[in-house]
Amino acid sequence: MPSTTRVRRNTTRRGFATGVAGVSLIWPSVSQLPEEGAYGWARHTQWVPNSQQARSWSSAAVRWSRWLLALNGVVLALIVLTPASGNEAIGVVSRFAQALARVTGMEYGQVFPVLEFAANVLLFVPLGVLVPMAWGKFNALVALGAIGLGLAVSVCVELAQLGIPGRVADPRDLMSNTLGVIVGLGFLIAVRKMRLLRSSMG
Repeated sequence: MPSTTRVRRNTTRRGFATGVAGVSLIWPSVSQLPEEGAYGWARHTQWVPNSQQARSWSSAAVRWSRWLLALNGVVLALIVLTPASGNEAIGVVSRFAQALARVTGMEYGQVFPVLEFAANVLLFVPLGVLVPMAWGKFNALVALGAIGLGLAVSVCVELAQLGIPGRVADPRDLMSNTLGVIVGLGFLIAVRKMRLLRSSMG
């Protein structure tokens, strides 16, 4: 049976490959339109609105998104920055991994690293969705800003966890958290594409 370390390493490699694939899907090379830059490429491919459609959400939606972003920050802090005794910090993921291992017949050491990675991804998906909505616009610079913010928050969390009892800082979380922001952006882009498609058909 593969060791937990080996499974973690394989999970990290798959996560890195998934992150690269995600970035390549939502952020292809802008060399196709060098005279327009990143925003010009994104506008050309309709991944973001043009200047006349730059304000993508109503003022009420923007206001609610800002409240939800603040709430998400509080929830995130409670999840990752509160002290924990023993393995309490990963207890929920651990129990779910044990249950899944029993159902599937797989080894716990195979299931837990995958679920832990997935949990770290999901933890930052709301950031990728809410940052552009709270900003009120969705363009190339806002998407880059959301990714940069997610990475910066993840770095701060890992540094803070070095001094919090029961918490373990793991550099691999930087990748999974940033991937979560990219997934959130991808979800937002997909929703916007469907809206544009419906409006063009109607």
